[in-house]
Amino acid sequence: MLFRVTGIKQVLQVRHDENSLLYVTEGEQKLEDLGIVQIRFPRSPNRNFFSSKRCALSKPHDQAVLKNINGLEVWEWFENSVRNLELTGKGVLADFEEAKLHGCFVNEDHYAIILEEDCDVYMPRNQDVLAMFEGESSPEDRLLVSFRKNVVPKELTDLAWDCLESAASVSDNRGMAAGPLDERYLRSNAQNGNLVPLGPNRAKYILPDGSVGSTTIANRVRSGIMGNFDASPRVPYCRQTGWGATNPEKTERVIPFLEALNGCFRKQAPNHWLAQKGFVDEFQIHPDWTLGDTVFTTVTVNKDWQTAVHQDAGDFPGGYGNLSVVERRPYKGGYTGFPKFRVAVDVRTGDFLAMNVHEWHGNTRMFPILPPPEGQDSWGDHMNPDTDHGFDRLSIVCYARYGMRECESKEKEHQKYLKFRETFLSSKGKALYLERVRQQNSKKAEEEIEYLQALLETEEA
Repeated sequence: MLFRVTGIKQVLQVRHDENSLLYVTEGEQKLEDLGIVQIRFPRSPNRNFFSSKRCALSKPHDQAVLKNINGLEVWEWFENSVRNLELTGKGVLADFEEAKLHGCFVNEDHYAIILEEDCDVYMPRNQDVLAMFEGESSPEDRLLVSFRKNVVPKELTDLAWDCLESAASVSDNRGMAAGPLDERYLRSNAQNGNLVPLGPNRAKYILPDGSVGSTTIANRVRSGIMGNFDASPRVPYCRQTGWGATNPEKTERVIPFLEALNGCFRKQAPNHWLAQKGFVDEFQIHPDWTLGDTVFTTVTVNKDWQTAVHQDAGDFPGGYGNLSVVERRPYKGGYTGFPKFRVAVDVRTGDFLAMNVHEWHGNTRMFPILPPPEGQDSWGDHMNPDTDHGFDRLSIVCYARYGMRECESKEKEHQKYLKFRETFLSSKGKALYLERVRQQNSKKAEEEIEYLQALLETEEA
């Protein structure tokens, strides 16, 4: 059975011989002679078979060595003292296996590799045997993580702690990332039988009048947002986040730290940085909405939080998440990992990680190293955001909000805010809004009014 394939200087024929070895008939040259590892298939393959079966491909680098690390097969080589790993696909989880972990906590035993040194990790190449001859635009298209140690100066990480630690306030709107619902970690009025689960990670709760509230909640965690946020049907204007509006001096002071992360992003993942820069430029996102001289509009700040397996949402699809960590009291664990690929990274103070946050990821539990205070048998529950966990870990993730492409200047958005505020706060406007909400769901109107009043009070402050 013959197949014609293009891509290696000239048209070649790929033949499936009696020994189930696929090779190129070009003066009896076989695939290995062309720098391509042999590929074995059952007899009489067809095109659909090629699309679904894993293929061994050519070495990604002249010095690459094929290794099996705890059951995960990788090509490994070094360039400029940076370790490079390309996954072959053997040892990674199938999609249905990964799906079982969505919204769950994953421990470090799950991972075959935990990186503690400068390293770039690439996802497996296209598994289609015919596509292996076609090439790719750039290996960076498959970059899973790019990790560098000690690239952010101490004065900037100290600045980040001083400015951003208070941004990680208690929140219960982090959904799947907050892990399986546990009544111990929910807001008090959702406890004692008042919970109405919407799945394993989200719920609503029963209000005092017996109705079900409109707000969707999750476990409480320490996580907040600084920077800027786009409009939504609920809040029809772009705005600075609540923390930023009440902490303008800290927002301004932390810019040098964010610009340093932007520089790391540009150096380590230049194509993705250019894509994000192109997004900012193409949609002419007003400088009011970017954070200093960066391609970031928004920053998520988490404190002492073990995230369950999740994907990031709302950011520019062609960009990356840019993670830095600042720690104070020491801890073990807290590895940022990608369960499907069984690779995790130990990100510490001064390190920088560019990561594909559109792949499912989470981090492992953190354990305090210091002994508990005298008179206490242990530190507080690591899942409870109101207790002292005995360690301090601030994780800072920078990105561009995709919805910011619709934002006008801050002045114009402020006019939208004023119009909305005037309309909403007028008795007629509030009545109209109340009626509209009641038509959608008669039980949630008062709660919606309460939320917007609190929001407007924050904006006014």
